[in-house]
Amino acid sequence: MTAASPSYYDFPDIPMPSELSLVTQESTVFQGGTVKGGMLTLKGRVEPSSVVNFFMVSMARENWKHRGDIRYRKWILLFEKPDRFCIISIRESTYNTYVEVFVVPTGAENRSGSLEPLNEPRQGDTSTIKSTTLQ
Repeated sequence: MTAASPSYYDFPDIPMPSELSLVTQESTVFQGGTVKGGMLTLKGRVEPSSVVNFFMVSMARENWKHRGDIRYRKWILLFEKPDRFCIISIRESTYNTYVEVFVVPTGAENRSGSLEPLNEPRQGDTSTIKSTTLQ
């Protein structure tokens, strides 16, 4: 028996287990210019541990870096790319497993490609509040 191909929804580098269905009423995606983020909610009758294993393998194939996780009662997986974070929450209910996939732009990247914290002013900047305009 061959494994089903993953599904892709609004994010072409974030594969989803094909056994899960998108819950559009509980999902939101925003885009402004090249910045895209949001939350996708999926559900299906699958074992949570198999969903965790799926994301650990498939996100690495898409060049996401695994940065940490929380386990047991509920699983939360954290992945990073230079321009985005992906947080995946997996929880089991009586009849379904629910997966929430949060995609958050990092918001700041300097010329060397390393990330800058959003809450610290850049050198020479005297303002304490930053506003960001999505294009």
